[in-house]
Amino acid sequence: MTMFRLRPKQDYTLEWARQLERSRGHVRIHSRWDDGSSRFLIRGNSAGLLYLARDVITLAATVWPKDHPGSPEMDYEPERELAPGLELGLLDKDSVPFLVSISREPPPVPFETFEFQNPPFSGIIETEWRSDSQIRTFLEMDTFNILANQPALLSLAEHLVQLADEVVPPGQRVTYDRYPLASGSIPFSLEKSEFIEKITSGRLLSTQG
Repeated sequence: MTMFRLRPKQDYTLEWARQLERSRGHVRIHSRWDDGSSRFLIRGNSAGLLYLARDVITLAATVWPKDHPGSPEMDYEPERELAPGLELGLLDKDSVPFLVSISREPPPVPFETFEFQNPPFSGIIETEWRSDSQIRTFLEMDTFNILANQPALLSLAEHLVQLADEVVPPGQRVTYDRYPLASGSIPFSLEKSEFIEKITSGRLLSTQG
């Protein structure tokens, strides 16, 4: 079992991401519509899944005024607040864009540290949900949207951390097609992938200045 610990205000930095790449390899994330279905698929290698978990946790940890108009920044600045929508820019070429946003029901509760103890891997990912989790997914202007409240975002982060564990084999998938998805939502899946194909996006954290 491994412990994952993140301090959103301190760890939402380019240096954290570079350290991640040094320990787990290049971040790889690809998103698309699943073959032969109406389900949206987000694939990531170990580094990519942890990178996405970091972003989701930071989103869940940030409490904004209701009229805040800002946009997310790569480097977290304590005197500024992130906007309630986070569009992941570090995607492999030909990915379908997706946007993760936070809803305010119930109102988010500020926290400084996220800790999660990975349970022993028994062949499947344990998809437990925090109390009051709510998720709604929809398509808007060719972008897949995941609108989730704070409990659901933290639950999704836990699922991502479990998938990223080095003992979990590539091909392992978590599918969301029931609770806590709202009625009318589009099902989606998270999948761990090896990414044998070459990197074609040209956007590597280790090459950014």
